[in-house]
Amino acid sequence: MARGLMTLSALLIVGCGTGKTKITPDPVEHRADTDVDTDTDTDTDTDTDTDTDTDTDTDTDTDTDTDTATDSGDVGVPTLEPAGDYTAPGPWTPGHRWDTITGSTGATLYLSTWFPSSGTGSSHTWYGWDSWWNEGESFEDVAPACDAPVPVMVHSHGSTSLSWEMFTLPEFLSTHGWLVIGPDHEGNTLYDDSGAFDTTHIRRPLDIQDTYDWLLDQSADSSSALYGCVDSAAGYVVSGYSYGGYTAYAVGGALVDDDAGAPTVDLSDPRATAIITFAPWNAYSRLEGGTAEITVPVLTIGGQRDATVGTQYLGLHAGIGSTPRLLGDFENTGHYSYTPIYCWESGDGCGGAYLDQDTFVQMMKTTVISWAEHLRGRPGAIEQIPEDPGEVTWTLVE
Repeated sequence: MARGLMTLSALLIVGCGTGKTKITPDPVEHRADTDVDTDTDTDTDTDTDTDTDTDTDTDTDTDTDTDTATDSGDVGVPTLEPAGDYTAPGPWTPGHRWDTITGSTGATLYLSTWFPSSGTGSSHTWYGWDSWWNEGESFEDVAPACDAPVPVMVHSHGSTSLSWEMFTLPEFLSTHGWLVIGPDHEGNTLYDDSGAFDTTHIRRPLDIQDTYDWLLDQSADSSSALYGCVDSAAGYVVSGYSYGGYTAYAVGGALVDDDAGAPTVDLSDPRATAIITFAPWNAYSRLEGGTAEITVPVLTIGGQRDATVGTQYLGLHAGIGSTPRLLGDFENTGHYSYTPIYCWESGDGCGGAYLDQDTFVQMMKTTVISWAEHLRGRPGAIEQIPEDPGEVTWTLVE
């Protein structure tokens, strides 16, 4: 999957007349790349900014189906059924599929997509290669349940990581009726870290937009298994871990600093309706002041004992003025608390010196679905965000 460096000539750059530069995906068709082998270049293992939320908590809420609303007494005012138990799996079977596309920049994007299904599967998803395999709870042999559109989240992985770094979280969300999709950011993955920062920090947000564009195309294609899954007018939640946190903020509206240190580069997607970040990185200070431009709801989660990006999440979140916004400040978590697949040795969130990882990932699952459903207007959702005064301080601004 290694490629040469992308140049800005591969992008459509539009001057906005305000001292800002708007960079958008070049409007070319997203093509399926069926000839690419996803199991190549597995010799790099330099996960410096990676996130894999292996939350094992699931949800049995039978009321959180894919119906987005039912009519209340007021015409045109949608309402949702009350939230069920967000500490257990929902009523849907978690499904998963792999796809490969060529993005608007020419990048090859390997996609992971998790979706709700009403089927009964027999073939679990296996994540990894060779001697490094992780068995998931999703199934490869079930079809999406898209009789009605479902809510969408697009995830950006950490530096030198993978789209499925937090696979238990999207599996969990899919049992509650969500579709979650994420690309491998070419040149900044576990198996290929050949991309230079000057390239990847611009292209990553465009990868996310390209991924959502492809999903919309599939939803509109009657021959696709994903036909009817997405309401194009509903937009999507963008999430990200570490370097993916930077990516999520940028997609959600944060301005990125140019080479002179001024926040002028606009990589945002107006279709992003909310942002969720885990241990976000400021990308060598490229987001020093740009988060002030965010206008959508934000959930930021970080840990005081993060030895990789430290407490950058506090400064990044502090600059945000949009509401509602929620900050989760954990006392005893590190950078890899979110991504247990990378806990090959103790330290930085791994091992007994930190908050128990199973407990933490369960809290993450419950928090993400509770927040996401709260933003959709579901009664009784936000009240389920887990409280543990000894481990986490929540700061909510509405």
